[in-house]
Amino acid sequence: MLKGTVALCHACGDDRILLPVDDDCFEFCCTDCDTAVVLVQLSSEELSGLRLAG
Repeated sequence: MLKGTVALCHACGDDRILLPVDDDCFEFCCTDCDTAVVLVQLSSEELSGLRLAG
């Protein structure tokens, strides 16, 4: 395992170790239940131009 992350697995309902399934590290697989998990990383720079409704 060269890369991995800890994030929420919705199938398990808790934080789990997720391993990448491709070289882009965009799609992950839960090590406990083998559910596919897609993680989207956003930086504050990408959000700076957004306006919230309300």
